[in-house]
Amino acid sequence: MRFNETACIVIGVSKYEDSGLQQLPGAVVDARGFFETATGGETGVCDLEKSSLLLNPTVQQVRDAIAEYIYESATTNLTIFFAGHGGETKSGYYLACADSEARKLAHSGLSLTDLFQMLNESDSIHVNVVVDACEAGGFAVDIPAISKSFEMGVAGGLSISLLALSSRNQSAGEAIDGSGGFGTKALLNTMLGSIDTGTNKSELSLADVAQLVEIQGGSLIASFWSFNLQGAPSFCRNCYALRHRSAEVFEPPVQGIPVSSNLTQDHREKLWLCYLQISKQVQPRKIYSVLSGILGDLEDNTVGSSVLPGLFESFSHKARESDDAFAPVILTSVFSMVAADIYNAEDLCEYFLRVLAEQLASTLSVLEADLESDTLFLLRGAGGYSEFFSLPQRVTLIAAWALSAVRIHEVVGFEPEPVQRSMRKILACLSRNYAGSFELISERQAPCIVVISALCAAYAEGDWAENHIGCLYHSYFNRRGKVAKNALPSKEVFSFLRHRLSDEDADYEKYCDRPSESLFALLAHYWISEELDIIRYDLSEVDGTVVGTFIPKNYQEFSGEIVSKGNNVYFRFGFEVFTIAELAAFFEQHLKPRVDHACRDTSQHQNCVALVASLVFPDRIPWQIIEDATGSG
Repeated sequence: MRFNETACIVIGVSKYEDSGLQQLPGAVVDARGFFETATGGETGVCDLEKSSLLLNPTVQQVRDAIAEYIYESATTNLTIFFAGHGGETKSGYYLACADSEARKLAHSGLSLTDLFQMLNESDSIHVNVVVDACEAGGFAVDIPAISKSFEMGVAGGLSISLLALSSRNQSAGEAIDGSGGFGTKALLNTMLGSIDTGTNKSELSLADVAQLVEIQGGSLIASFWSFNLQGAPSFCRNCYALRHRSAEVFEPPVQGIPVSSNLTQDHREKLWLCYLQISKQVQPRKIYSVLSGILGDLEDNTVGSSVLPGLFESFSHKARESDDAFAPVILTSVFSMVAADIYNAEDLCEYFLRVLAEQLASTLSVLEADLESDTLFLLRGAGGYSEFFSLPQRVTLIAAWALSAVRIHEVVGFEPEPVQRSMRKILACLSRNYAGSFELISERQAPCIVVISALCAAYAEGDWAENHIGCLYHSYFNRRGKVAKNALPSKEVFSFLRHRLSDEDADYEKYCDRPSESLFALLAHYWISEELDIIRYDLSEVDGTVVGTFIPKNYQEFSGEIVSKGNNVYFRFGFEVFTIAELAAFFEQHLKPRVDHACRDTSQHQNCVALVASLVFPDRIPWQIIEDATGSG
């Protein structure tokens, strides 16, 4: 069921009264083609009866048409398409309508600033704007009008996505045979399903389409900008997936509920700042805190669960601008955590997990190719002493993500074999090229150890887990337990590495954690694999060492900065545990029952969210995934 009314205003201007503006026969062709596609039952999502096709209109006719949608209609998702002349002046970017004058665009053209100010009058609408005109990227100079000058303290007044089909210094261009503009052709190719969109969502946002237009646009460079507070902003149907992968296509959650009016100015400013930061660096804890804080303030859960997919579309497009290939994966993981923790919504949680599964498959495929083509790929762009500290963690984390991708594919019902092939090749590359970095260097590797231990047996070939975890185990004893604390400040890394190579005892006050969760995870691995006898001769070296872990009351709220409900499980060698038999008994009597109890009312989707939470926020252990390995549940 949909709550939104989706419509479009399609404008094509080919005939101009001013002789200074060249006639553009392809603009009307573009407008008609877009209108038919946007309102077509198989391709579009716009209501034909509620949509408008304006051919060769005046400026006032365009303004009147937009005003009718803003002030009179119940439309909550509006697409505005323009094909014709456009140009940037000293005062902004202007679209040329039939009565516009080339030398007086600022006076006679349709100002995008003026358009945005009209749209800002409505706080319950998401607007897609697509411009196929010369210098279309020039509307970037008018974007501040959307936020009503953020510097003045008001932000995010309008939910909007903007696609310019040419850059500021480019002529749009159209085919000499009059078949339309090059930019619109590229756009329609995607909308009509000629291009694999790389996603199985039944409907695409303008952000999804823009990503492909950028690839397919030839010499034209498309520009895209979006900030959405109105739910999942459907732009067109995903024709390629519906045609070629219909069995795998999934529906977006309910969308289109008016929400902007429920967000305060403070809410919008926080979201805006968070959004702007994403392309530079994805900060998962900050994003989670902002989203959970704002959405938790809303009294109507329906409104909050509606806004989340819309924000995700905008944030994820921004994340794709990051240099970190895992940025979209981390961002999607955070949104899945908010859906699970704040709303406990199975459909919304499943939606984000399905998107996450696709992103992981894409990211791992690229990573597989990079690792196979470049034996030093993980070292590129970095170096110095930090690699002795960060590289071992990175290797372990990549292995954990690769294995987790297979589990997530299974849970959401996707075919796991393709991502499983990538995972196996990635693990093989790590063993071949980075075996020297199979070291336990930080407590941040503890969650990965549990993931690798629990999932390798099911998904990986050979004894990869035994080799990797065995190396971590031996490095623990070779370095006399000198494992960095989870929150070791970056300025202390070099000092810690010097300490790690010294003959001193582990400095638990400055560098190391007590109790150690990483050692607890290593011991649990050998208990899970029924190989505890391996550590028999090392017990004397850990005499007096405290190891332990935290097990939450349940895994339904596992992503917060503080997980308040649960139990700390720990022991000291030589006090509570003396022998291998007592160690096994401790796991059976204290770890396993508590994990079983925590998983009692947790769904598979929630377990997956808790799994990715432990990889994004590595100060918690996903013990719930050991159920299959130990025969629990």
